Amino acid sequence: MPLRFVSDSEAQNILGVDRITLEQLIKSGSLKAVSATGEHTHFFRTADVEKLRDTLPKPQSNQTASDNLAPSQGKKQRPPAMKVHIRLQADLKWFDVTDDDMLAWFQQLSPNAYDQNIKNLRAHIARMQKIINLIEEGEKQLSADVSAEKS
Repeated sequence: MPLRFVSDSEAQNILGVDRITLEQLIKSGSLKAVSATGEHTHFFRTADVEKLRDTLPKPQSNQTASDNLAPSQGKKQRPPAMKVHIRLQADLKWFDVTDDDMLAWFQQLSPNAYDQNIKNLRAHIARMQKIINLIEEGEKQLSADVSAEKS
């Protein structure tokens, strides 16, 4: 059976922890990343994540696994327009991802991550469609404004 890998967000889901807790598990050596594609994107062997999950204390009903850890300092808040701009710029990196790259990724994807990936991708597609709709409405309004000025 080929090795299966999960991303950091999939590992968080399997472990039932937030990003800060996952980073603490990596820093402490409890979980070893196989590779990192960026400052905050890691990949892990599914077997390692599942083994760690079995050793973590189970959260109580109203408590997550990270509640016992130090509070985070929080993310820097950006203006809404800047958040969208930064996200769109990051998404431009998809232009250099080939069909072969996507196939290789899928072949390493753990089956227990299928549902979460589908959910994330559908949400992403819906957000991108909203942006397309806004731009198309802006184009229509601009065209109507130009036509009105010529009249």
